[in-house]
Amino acid sequence: MKKYTGKRINGECIVEVTDHDTHKILPLYIELMASSPTGFEWGYGGSGPAQLAFAILMDLFQEQEKAWMYHQDFKWDVIAKLNLQQWEISEDDIKGYLRKKYTKGDF
Repeated sequence: MKKYTGKRINGECIVEVTDHDTHKILPLYIELMASSPTGFEWGYGGSGPAQLAFAILMDLFQEQEKAWMYHQDFKWDVIAKLNLQQWEISEDDIKGYLRKKYTKGDF
């Protein structure tokens, strides 16, 4: 199960993805959606949080259409409410949110 962890290091927003024993930095996926070419943000609704919402959904589902379709609601309902300094969200948390919000989705 994947886990996404965000933290601020020297003013930069870093998001790590952990999947079992593997760790990586979450890519921006800027080539698929360029909402915020300067990077991720969270804790409010804006272009950086939109990029983060899209990137998490893209990383989780590996489907651009699905990431695009759900990223704005995910941004407002989840990403905008994250702690400004540090947070963690699991694959189960994300899929649970999507199942609750979209009862007809494939999550």
